Amino acid sequence: MNTVIKAEKISKVYGSKTGAQTVVLKDIDMEVHQGEFVAIMGQSGSGKSTLLYSISGMDTISEGKVIFDGNDITSLSADEVSRVRLQNMGFIFQHSYLLNNLSIEDNIMLPAMKAKKKDKNKIVEQAEALMKQMEISSVAKHAIDQVSGGQLQRAAICRALMNNPKVLFADEPTGALNRSTTGEVMDLLNEIHREGTTIVLVTHDAKVAARADRIVYLADGQIEDECRLGRYEKSEKEDREQKTDEWLKKRGF
Repeated sequence: MNTVIKAEKISKVYGSKTGAQTVVLKDIDMEVHQGEFVAIMGQSGSGKSTLLYSISGMDTISEGKVIFDGNDITSLSADEVSRVRLQNMGFIFQHSYLLNNLSIEDNIMLPAMKAKKKDKNKIVEQAEALMKQMEISSVAKHAIDQVSGGQLQRAAICRALMNNPKVLFADEPTGALNRSTTGEVMDLLNEIHREGTTIVLVTHDAKVAARADRIVYLADGQIEDECRLGRYEKSEKEDREQKTDEWLKKRGF
C-alpha cells in the first residue's frame, strides 16, 4: 500500500529557545496510506489539531520532516506549500468558512478557479455534480446565510473536493452540528472514502472516530496508541462504536 503522508520525528515547540517553551508535539512518527481513513483523537490540548496542521503544511514544525506524496514539504517555501495544498489537499473545518459575498456554488468553485487546472465549463460541471451528490443543488444560488448549518458543511465538503485532492483533511467537521446532521455528514465522508479518497480527521466524538479505518490517540503531544477498526460497514456501526468507546475508556478519555 502506497504511503501518501509520512511524518518523521516531527516536533512543534512554541516560544523562544532562550525563554519559556511549550512543547505541543514531540518526536512523532506517523504514516497515512493511500485510501486510508485515519481519525486523530486525544484530550483537549493533546496536540491533535496541531498534528493535522503540521502534516498538511498549514503549520510549520520545529523539527523533523513531512513527506507528502513523495515530496518533503517541510523543505518548500511558503508559496510552494500553498500550491501543494491548493492542488493536492482538501480541507474541512468545524465552521465552513465560506465567503459572505459569494453564492454557495461560487464558494464551491473558488479553489478550482484559483488552481486554474480546468476551464470554466468543466469547473461548473464538477461543482454541479458534487452538489448533486451532496444533495444541495437546490441551494446553489443561495447566499450562505440562507441555508442550514448542515447544508453549509455539505458545501464545504464540495469545495474541499473540487481539485480532486489526494488527501482530505478535516478538523472537527461535525463539531458544530447536531447528532442527526453529524450522522448525515459522516455518511457522506464514508461514501467519499469508499470512492478512494484518503481522509485524515480530527475529532473529540467517539461515534465519529468509529467511522475510521484507524484511530490514532495522542497524549501530551505524542502518539500513545492506535486502534485498527478496518473498513467501515453500516451493519457494524453499533459494534464499532462500542469497541471504540471501550478502547477510549482504557485511555482515560
